[in-house]
Amino acid sequence: MIQSPLRVIFYIFNFLMCSQAYGATGVIGPPFGSSISNSTFIYNRVENNLHPPLKVFNYDNGAGLEEFNVDIGDGTHGVFDVTTYAQFSVNNDITGQIIVIDTDVYPELKFTNFILSAGWSIQPVGSNPLIIRSQSGVEIFGIIDCSGERGGDSNPSDLVETIAGQGRCSGRSGGNGGTQAQDGQAGVNSAGIVTGGGGATGIDSGGGGGGAFNGSGLPALPGNGATAGAAGVIDGTDLDFTNLFGASGGGGGSRGSDNTSGAAGGAGGGVVLIIAKGDVTIYATGSVLSSGGDGGDQLALSDGGGGGAGGGGSIAVFSAGNVTVAGNISAVAGIGGSGGTGAEGGNSAEGRTWVTDFDQVFVPVNINPGTLLIDRGFIKYQTGNFVVAFNSIDTLTTGPTYLSHTINRTTPPGSSDLLEFVFDTEPNIDPSASWANANTFINIKQKRYLYSQVTVTSTDVSLPVILNSVSVVYDPNQGTDFDLVSACGVTTSSGGGSSGLLLLLPIFCLMVFRVYQFAPINN
Repeated sequence: MIQSPLRVIFYIFNFLMCSQAYGATGVIGPPFGSSISNSTFIYNRVENNLHPPLKVFNYDNGAGLEEFNVDIGDGTHGVFDVTTYAQFSVNNDITGQIIVIDTDVYPELKFTNFILSAGWSIQPVGSNPLIIRSQSGVEIFGIIDCSGERGGDSNPSDLVETIAGQGRCSGRSGGNGGTQAQDGQAGVNSAGIVTGGGGATGIDSGGGGGGAFNGSGLPALPGNGATAGAAGVIDGTDLDFTNLFGASGGGGGSRGSDNTSGAAGGAGGGVVLIIAKGDVTIYATGSVLSSGGDGGDQLALSDGGGGGAGGGGSIAVFSAGNVTVAGNISAVAGIGGSGGTGAEGGNSAEGRTWVTDFDQVFVPVNINPGTLLIDRGFIKYQTGNFVVAFNSIDTLTTGPTYLSHTINRTTPPGSSDLLEFVFDTEPNIDPSASWANANTFINIKQKRYLYSQVTVTSTDVSLPVILNSVSVVYDPNQGTDFDLVSACGVTTSSGGGSSGLLLLLPIFCLMVFRVYQFAPINN
């Protein structure tokens, strides 16, 4: 028997309202990237989770065991591989399979993954170190070259200045060779931390070498007459990369009595810093280079001075996985230039390296020079308290009732986490003074915007707290009560989940009236 149209409409309305009344879910993450307001946790775009930052533990530079925080970056530059090389090369030019990265434009490169293919090379320009951070692994089949340029050879005329080698990746340039107008120039130093080789004066003397770390604060002295320029020296300071300064340049040689110009000094090696969450593998075809540039040579049978060599640079590789070096890591000294029949340029000092992973279980071969650290330490997760705060969630209702939450995480024994909330009528407040345990809000009607944060205590360097996802379930109430006893008892109307269905209500009403109009009536 067909019911009256008003009763049918009531039941349809009742069904639509009740079917959407509960269970709206606000997903905070993943993905977490756009939802994070601030965080001392690391958002790993590759793993799609949050985890503590990393640290080098128990390294010893001679002053006892110390610790050093390392940063894998936020992955904002995406993947570095053959499909993206041009994006990071100056003018998008990758002619000759050479990637020219300007370190003044990219003072830090923050990748999700890094692969340098065989046959390709990175030859940076710019004054900053080359810093590569990867949220996963680093694979090097090609060549990363931050070595200093070689100094220019002598010119047959001492009216023509010989140009020094230029530094990159924070390596400093050498000194130009001597002419009739000027003596050989000293190599450029690095902010007082390392000093350049002295320039030769007068005639028939060599240029000094540039020290990678010249603790005396004085340049390596130039030669005098037939005496070669002095070699750059290293005194063992700053082995743990407190300062990311490149090595200094070698000095220029003096002009010869036979009217030849002096040879120019080589540039100092630059700084390469690689930090990865995953494995770092340098394959047999791969190299990471930051060696000192050789000094320029004097012409054969000429009596001017050779150029001093640039100092060896600095290379650090930190991996929370394994480090494998089948290729080459080199930050070696440069070689002073030949003086012809005159004095030679001075050699430079060796550079520094620091290569370590999560367990130190690798043989540090093909790494030159070997580290001067007493103990190079190991990479693990930081411990302590970490906080990640999220942007507000608009519940799209005027009065949601918070029901429950789910945190998908890995929390080893001894570690803990706490979810806290703030509800407000505005979307852009500072909730920092009002956080409260999420459990205190259960089954209580709240304001429209939900702010949340998770505080984590992580106590194990090898087994960190990993935060995978956070979701919140709430009843999207409005504020108008409907007496729907026949289907769901007394509840409030849905705050947005049923709005789409309610748009269909006029169609249902029209159908009911048409059915009622043409259907036979049973008495």
